[in-house]
Amino acid sequence: MVAVHQHAGSYALGKSELAGLEGDPQLAFAVELAESGVPTLVPDLLGFEERQRDAIDPQLAENGDAQDLLNAGSTLQGVHTRDIAMATSWLEACDDVRGPLGIIGHSLGGQVGLFNLACDPRLRAGVLSCGIGTLESFEREGISHNPAWFVPNLRKAGDVHLVAQAIENQRVLIVAGRDDPLFPFRDVQGLVNSFREGVADFVPFDGGHAFPAVQRRHAISWLKASLIAARSTP
Repeated sequence: MVAVHQHAGSYALGKSELAGLEGDPQLAFAVELAESGVPTLVPDLLGFEERQRDAIDPQLAENGDAQDLLNAGSTLQGVHTRDIAMATSWLEACDDVRGPLGIIGHSLGGQVGLFNLACDPRLRAGVLSCGIGTLESFEREGISHNPAWFVPNLRKAGDVHLVAQAIENQRVLIVAGRDDPLFPFRDVQGLVNSFREGVADFVPFDGGHAFPAVQRRHAISWLKASLIAARSTP
């Protein structure tokens, strides 16, 4: 399993939060996965924890990276997707890791998980917690998101629905708070309906931008069952 950390404007935290070393204990789901018997790799995304640039304001660095990548014909989301694909390749090459691979992430981690599932069929199952929404809803509600969300021409081509529709022969569990201020719930529901038939399960809960214990336990059980089922599916 690849576990992907949140954003929350906390650039000093990345893998350490998911590993239960710092930050919010309710986001230490990499530890919970490992304790349940699932080998879990937790990388830092560009700009976070050990991948911050020295002596540069981290928010300015993130925005600068996004701008420079756009100018060069790439995107920050593309870099995140590439980096997680590299982590997936590392797990795939490990002799002591057997069976299908998956991904789990909260907030930014859910966002990155969505794009990686769409781009990488080696990931057979994924949990996306409070991390998916539509560009249209962000603009409509005046919600400021991390710059990786803004992929040129994506909204014109079909918005994030297009990314969801690219996922096939994989399973996705979407966890969403009905009162999440960053992801308007009715738009999340519409996005869930965009997935191909049989791909997505939806677990809404009463709450905001969080990954509560009940939902985490369900997510881990769901992931393990989905990966076991994937063993017999080509």
